[in-house]
Amino acid sequence: MESEAGVPHVWFEVLIRLARSEGEQLTMSSLADQIALTTSGVTRLVDRMQTAGYVERRPCPTDRRVSYAGITAAGHEALDRAAAVHARNLRKAFDGFTPQDLAALDGVLDRLRDGASTLPRQS
Repeated sequence: MESEAGVPHVWFEVLIRLARSEGEQLTMSSLADQIALTTSGVTRLVDRMQTAGYVERRPCPTDRRVSYAGITAAGHEALDRAAAVHARNLRKAFDGFTPQDLAALDGVLDRLRDGASTLPRQS
């Protein structure tokens, strides 16, 4: 993805989560939770993405301690490029799977997601 679309996979994760969020933004702590990084790790990541022009920091109008990461127009363009590469790579990876194989995999992934949601969070 990075060589073809110029977007590292973790940036793709951030961009897709921001694009799907209300107002196309998330607090830094929510973003950290969603991509399984520490808050300081997300801060460094957002710094690099902001330098690239893909995200911007937005202040919270009601709490000066809270900062949002929001996707920019350039971030949407990068997301579109990366999503096309990602979709093509997924089609290649699952080529040859039968509909039954894909249904079974979907069921296993659902069970994993549901099981992971019941695990205690680690700090």
